[in-house]
Amino acid sequence: MPIGGPNRWNPYTKLLGFKNLRYLNLNPETMEVNMPLTKISAPIHLSSNQVRALAAAVQDGLVKTCNVPPNDLFQLISRFDSEDIILDPHFGGVNRSKDACVIEVVFLLGRTDDQKRALFRHIAEQAVGSGFRADDIMIALVENSRMDWSLGLGVAYADHHSKA
Repeated sequence: MPIGGPNRWNPYTKLLGFKNLRYLNLNPETMEVNMPLTKISAPIHLSSNQVRALAAAVQDGLVKTCNVPPNDLFQLISRFDSEDIILDPHFGGVNRSKDACVIEVVFLLGRTDDQKRALFRHIAEQAVGSGFRADDIMIALVENSRMDWSLGLGVAYADHHSKA
């Protein structure tokens, strides 16, 4: 049973006018916001379908390895000309091509090293299934605290969370 039940009052319910917390995509055990923010930087010459497949691979990985609810989908996709993507082609023991993409995922602290490793593997495997080379998938995870987020209205998430 979720802490306080499924309709527990929370500062977000008053602030956002929601009567049922399930619309906020809170983790039912911790009442935490799971929302990751994913940024994908891809060369402009890749097809939209291929880049969308990469975006789907990232979301699928977050859901399956990091317990992110499927509807917590916040992705920004940026496309760049080849001369605007400057990546060392061999750093880290890989051989990046002109198709190299960078994926950044920002989320709250709390994922284990094993979850992160599983996420890296999952994204790379799914990307390869969509026509990418594993060497061309670079992933950076950034973890932070509730104080580093505002979900809207100019209010820090930490301020709401501390009142819950």
